[in-house]
Amino acid sequence: MDGVHVAPIHLAAKYTPRRNGRCVCSLDRSMKLSHPLSNQLELIQGIQGKREDAHMDLELDDILMTDALVDDDDLPLEENGCAPWDGDVRLDALDTMSLDPPDVTSPTVPPVAKTLSSHASMSDMPFDILVLIFKQLHQLSRRSLFLLQDSDWDEWDDYAAFDPLRAFPTAPAAVSPAWRAAMASVSAFWTRIIVLVDDPPTPSRALADALEWSANRPLDVRVCRRVDAYDDVSDPRERARVCTALALLTPHMHRWRSFSGDVLHAASLPRPYADLVGRAPLLISLLLDSVDGRAPDPEPDAPSHTDRMLYTPALRFLWLDGNTLRDAYVRPERAGALVRVLRLTVSQYRRDGVPFSVRALVYFLYALPALQSVKLHDLALDVCGSGVPLLDYQLNRLSCDRLAAPVLAEFWRLIDGYSPNHLSLKRCTFEPASMDLGSTMCLSLSDIDGDQDLAGLLDRWEGVIYPELRVRRCPGFDDALLDAMATQHNAFGRWLCAGLKSLEVYECDGYSDASLQRMIDARTMVHARSGFAVVGDEAFKVAAIEDFDSDRLRASDDGDDW
Repeated sequence: MDGVHVAPIHLAAKYTPRRNGRCVCSLDRSMKLSHPLSNQLELIQGIQGKREDAHMDLELDDILMTDALVDDDDLPLEENGCAPWDGDVRLDALDTMSLDPPDVTSPTVPPVAKTLSSHASMSDMPFDILVLIFKQLHQLSRRSLFLLQDSDWDEWDDYAAFDPLRAFPTAPAAVSPAWRAAMASVSAFWTRIIVLVDDPPTPSRALADALEWSANRPLDVRVCRRVDAYDDVSDPRERARVCTALALLTPHMHRWRSFSGDVLHAASLPRPYADLVGRAPLLISLLLDSVDGRAPDPEPDAPSHTDRMLYTPALRFLWLDGNTLRDAYVRPERAGALVRVLRLTVSQYRRDGVPFSVRALVYFLYALPALQSVKLHDLALDVCGSGVPLLDYQLNRLSCDRLAAPVLAEFWRLIDGYSPNHLSLKRCTFEPASMDLGSTMCLSLSDIDGDQDLAGLLDRWEGVIYPELRVRRCPGFDDALLDAMATQHNAFGRWLCAGLKSLEVYECDGYSDASLQRMIDARTMVHARSGFAVVGDEAFKVAAIEDFDSDRLRASDDGDDW
């Protein structure tokens, strides 16, 4: 990339033919790796890590797993009209790399020496060996997505900290012309398109080349900023850079398999049915997220809100801010576009003059027949207190983060007490009397303030067969709560979450080990006295906690004291 410094790689290698025709590559592990791709190159060095000598002989088949990685459709060179490239470029001589495409159509091929030098740089490797190495890196960058049982889709393994400067394919392609030429010959490497929209942005020429090199394959598009650029206070040019990138990307919308926009300002994001218009029959995942969450004011007279078309029949995963969801999808004629959506995340909503009520959201969720998981984050929704509750409507998973008590109370009123099977409350406030948890199998509480009534909430959690409770960073999980869980707490002989059999507690400092032990012992004793009755039996009073986990167990010699 123009103006981007690429640290040199120092790697000594030699390769010699074997009598059986298999090439052997020797890597000098005494050399220092000082490039962001060090971890990937160290992988190659570590395949036979048991060898202690400074030089090790690696069977090419062992390094590259060619039987698993070579695809007839991905044969190098011919696919994109390229000829072999064997430029004589040493990586340690490269201080600055440009993303301008290499000239692979008319390469300069040096005469083949009869004998190879004892040490050579990675760029001196034969073209086909470089391609096979990159096939291995490509394979390691992806993982299967098992949620889609009727689809053979795998996705980029970005669930760890994502750094676009270290990601495949842009990172290795920026190292040298030789590497870029080898990668340009295989279209499968370019199915992930990474577009930087901070300063400096991805050059339009580099983006156009990546789209060309991807041939006609499905695309995973990621529009983002460099990791440290998310700390910027503002970026007035971000929207313009996104628009420039979209001008090149939207003609390929029919190939999009996923589109992810993660930017600084919500106003920079493309809006469905406005900026994103056309046919995207392969689109499975659409994610539009921002740091500030300040969506632009709605444009009620714009044609994008009335007659423009966005065709996404395969869409399964949707992540939008509340304002965009309201404007683009919370309307009867648009709900049909989301009939196959499995997972929905709605993050950040700010009142902007156009109402968006809890009732409108719940009715919208009810219209999505395949929906399994919903995440609601920081939504200051309007509470109107009207609307008929939905009958027999139960979500499988609901995660709430930074929702206020009135919003949760209205949500529970509209779902008519059918609480989700899996419920997560994080940084929320709540009114226990308004939340019946009788259908919830697993309850997770995280970062709940100490002034919230955890005992009252757990008192609303009864009738479930063997539920699970997970608590993390909750000051209210203290000795008083444990004492309440250790005894019958009212005249009817009821226990708090009587069926509880699995408990996990992490990063909670308000309770003592002694109180926790007393609670576990008390419930175990009563359960034993009942003849180990199960939920539903007349003799059942409380279940013993059989599965317990805590960070304190790991800190005390694997829990020997327990």
